[in-house]
Amino acid sequence: MADQRQTREIRRTVRRVKNYWYRAGVPRKVRRDKAEELHAHLLEAVNDGRRVEDVVGRDVAAFASEWAQAERPRPLLDVFLQVVAAVTLLPGGLALLNPWLNTALGQDDPRTGLPVESLAFLAVYVPALVGWQLVRVLRHRLTTQQAAILGVLLFIAYAVVLFPVTGWGRNTDAFVVLQPTTAWTLVIIGTAIQGLASWLKRSRR
Repeated sequence: MADQRQTREIRRTVRRVKNYWYRAGVPRKVRRDKAEELHAHLLEAVNDGRRVEDVVGRDVAAFASEWAQAERPRPLLDVFLQVVAAVTLLPGGLALLNPWLNTALGQDDPRTGLPVESLAFLAVYVPALVGWQLVRVLRHRLTTQQAAILGVLLFIAYAVVLFPVTGWGRNTDAFVVLQPTTAWTLVIIGTAIQGLASWLKRSRR
C-alpha cells in the first residue's frame, strides 16, 4: 500500500498535470475524469512497487502535454483560431470603445478607430501570442531546459520589440479611422471565431 509520502507525491503530480491541462485548454469535465484515472493508475503503480516517476517520467509537463495532444487532435487549428480571433476582435472592440473612452477621460473625440500606438502594441502582441501558444502546444517535444530557453527568448524578443515600437507610436498623433460598420464586422468575426474555438473544445468532451 502507498504510504503517506507516496500519497502526497501522487496528489502533487496529479495536481501539476491538471494545471497544465487547464492551461492547454482541455475541457473541465475531461480534466476531472482523466485526473481520476491518472490518480488510480499512479496508485496502482505505487502499490506494485513502481515509482511515480516511472509512470510520468522526470518531465511532468512533457507527460501532460503529450496526453493533452490526444484530447486536442487539432492543436495547431486551435492556435490559428485564437490568433484570428485576436487580430479581429481586439482592434474592432478597441475601435468601438474609443469614443466612450475619450468621453470618460474628458476628451472630445467621437471618432471610431485606433491610435497608432494601439496598433503598434497589437503588432507586437499577436506574434508573441503565436509564439507562446506554439511553445505550449509543442511542449511534449521539448525538454524542460529547451522550453525554458524558448520562453526566455520569447520574452526578451517581445520586450526588445515592444519598447521601440510603442515608443514610436507615442511620438505620433496618427489615428486610424474605422467605419463603425467595419469595426462591428471585425468584432462579429472575432466573436464567431472565438465561439467556434470554444465549440470545438466542448465537442471533444
